Amino acid sequence: MPPFSVQLRVASYVFPERHCTCRTSQATDSRGRAVTKMQHHAVDPLLYVPNHDLLLA
Repeated sequence: MPPFSVQLRVASYVFPERHCTCRTSQATDSRGRAVTKMQHHAVDPLLYVPNHDLLLA
C-alpha cells in the first residue's frame, strides 16, 4: 500500500496526523489464493489538535 498523509485544514491552520489506521480484506479459496479484489474499508485518522477555540467558532 502506498504511503499517504492526513491533514485537517481549517482557516489557514493545519492539524497534522498523529496516527492513522486502515483496514483491508480479500476473500481467498481453500488453497489460499485470492478470489476477489482487495476490499478497502474506513480510514481512521487520529489528528493532533492543540487546545484553542478555533474549532468551536
